[in-house]
Amino acid sequence: MDGLLEGWASKVFSGPLHPTELATRLIRTADLSLNDDLVCHNSFEISIPDPGEGAAPHRLIEELERLVEEAAFDRGWRMNGPARVAIRTEASVRRGSVYVTSGMAPGQRPAWAVLRRDGELVPITVNRAVIGRDQHCDAVLTHDQVSRRHARIWTESGVVRLEDLGSSNGTSVDGAPIGETPTECEFGSVIRIADLKYRLEAI
Repeated sequence: MDGLLEGWASKVFSGPLHPTELATRLIRTADLSLNDDLVCHNSFEISIPDPGEGAAPHRLIEELERLVEEAAFDRGWRMNGPARVAIRTEASVRRGSVYVTSGMAPGQRPAWAVLRRDGELVPITVNRAVIGRDQHCDAVLTHDQVSRRHARIWTESGVVRLEDLGSSNGTSVDGAPIGETPTECEFGSVIRIADLKYRLEAI
């Protein structure tokens, strides 16, 4: 990010700005927004002094969004929409200051994994995705054996984890039954949801 901040940032801040400082502030704001289900805000607005250099470089905004996404997956947080960052310049903001606000914004997320079974392909988009028969689940399996809220899957610290949500017909990973304690699984693992076997594949 050094090249993205050269020149432009020096007009905003009274001293040198470490390339990751803006991302760190965004991640801290996301952390403070977490609720009991580990859902965090995904829309952020950064208010800075007007540098007189025009709008923030678009590549800088894209990089900040990418870093927030990576942090959320690494920490096992759920964002219901893609990370969005806006940088607003305001004359009232003191030189060297940065203010970050956040909120929820809807939006489609790309899949990070799929469950594959014969001709059936079920995308996993959000982290901490709930798998089940209920139409409000994140990954809907329209089979009678599947409980309305059957299991939850997510990534955290580079590891995929799966937990059963008290389903009627159980969940297993590579033939080993699991319960409500998070269990590690890998891409390529066979996940059984009730009597249905799916292969977990990365996107």
